[in-house]
Amino acid sequence: MNSVASLLVPLDGSALAARSLGCAAWLARRMNAQLRVLQVGLSSPFPDLQIPAGIREHCAIQQRSGDPAKTILDEIAHHGARLLVLSARGDGLETDSGEPRLLGHVSQSVVEQSPVPVLVLPEHYRERLPWQHLLVPVSGEPSAEHALAVAVELANDLDLSVTVAHVVDPEHGETGDGSLVAAARYADAPHHELPEAFDEMISRALPQFSQEDTRCIRGVSLCHGDIAGELLKLAAAPETSAVAVGWHGRFAQGHAEVLKQLLDELACPLLLVRPRPRMPFRLKVGAELD
Repeated sequence: MNSVASLLVPLDGSALAARSLGCAAWLARRMNAQLRVLQVGLSSPFPDLQIPAGIREHCAIQQRSGDPAKTILDEIAHHGARLLVLSARGDGLETDSGEPRLLGHVSQSVVEQSPVPVLVLPEHYRERLPWQHLLVPVSGEPSAEHALAVAVELANDLDLSVTVAHVVDPEHGETGDGSLVAAARYADAPHHELPEAFDEMISRALPQFSQEDTRCIRGVSLCHGDIAGELLKLAAAPETSAVAVGWHGRFAQGHAEVLKQLLDELACPLLLVRPRPRMPFRLKVGAELD
């Protein structure tokens, strides 16, 4: 399968933003996808992007003036990009208190509104190519299930392995619809209820995948403790190339603090995946049934 036919990489001319080029170019080559580089700013002329010759000859470069976030989102829709790759922030972006931002204003606006998965390169990103392995935290929630489906698609495209991770935080108890926490409340749960719960969740999350497609899932990690802390430990493994996380599209909702800590400390890319929009449901009654 080829889950991504077109990748979009927005650049603002800063060195931090340009770090996304190497990863995006590698992904595009491996998936035989079109790589589109979008240089966007409030006004022209634009500075030279200094794109390496080896990447420049294999990508389409466009320049657009206007509101950066809106322009990027318009380009996603216009060209049908299936994946957005961007650095968490450009140069010199700070909060009102003078502290560095985890996400720049433009990056946060785009990430929260993007209709497609976004591969974010955190501030401490260290390029390690080729990719080998994806880590996917799951909770039983629909957003996590969709993130797992996207990760499996990418893993098959890129010949990667996948580890599914579930973290039980004893201080906060059971959270989220369909949480797996309840199955881990006694010592031998990992040998009984949890494997069955994971199998059921994976089957529900991946109904469109064959058994051959899901062979990329090589293992399941059950952890106890602080969610962000445990995920960071797993992500620190040398073979982990990216972490795929399902979220609801707002840094003020759900596990926002976990996402913020991952963005602050991860050295590998963070793939943010929003759940698919639900189809509207309308009950027909009476004469409408005919």
